[in-house]
Amino acid sequence: MRLSKRGEYGLRAMIMLAGTPHKNAPLPVVQIKEISEREKISPKFLEQILLTLKN
Repeated sequence: MRLSKRGEYGLRAMIMLAGTPHKNAPLPVVQIKEISEREKISPKFLEQILLTLKN
């Protein structure tokens, strides 16, 4: 299956956001800056993608 860059980046961000917390631990807060640095995605582009997913 082929994904657009936008789709691929959105999927990678969602995987990072859904990270598995330790048992009985609160879900960690992950900032766009952290995701963009780790996944090597422009923070502005990632912000646009996540806003689209939010709506």
